[in-house]
Amino acid sequence: MLICKYPDGSQKKINRILLPLARKSLTQEYEKRRADFSDAVNEELIADTETTLVNPKRLTPRQEEVLEGIKKNMSRMEMAEKMQVSLARIGDIVKELKLRGFDFSINKDGNRIYYPEIRKWQFYTKVNV
Repeated sequence: MLICKYPDGSQKKINRILLPLARKSLTQEYEKRRADFSDAVNEELIADTETTLVNPKRLTPRQEEVLEGIKKNMSRMEMAEKMQVSLARIGDIVKELKLRGFDFSINKDGNRIYYPEIRKWQFYTKVNV
């Protein structure tokens, strides 16, 4: 509800205001810009999807961070704190990596990572990282 105050000091409650429709040319311009924006966003999404489909081995930045953490013999808790995510999220990322063909051998002497694209295990100690 709106209260209108007049110069003479009187007041009137206004329950609704009727406004005319926008000009047709303004509405058409809005619709054109909205369509252009939607088309641009869709093109970006399609390009990203095609890149991922063309190169399914491409890792997300988070997946790369977890691999780096494993190379540096970091615990999952240390990775979660560094990346500011939950411990469960680190576990999910490790599962995603395993679905992509990676494998891990974690022990106190160093960690081994199996890289599917080269089909080899790499050994990492704190010294060689």
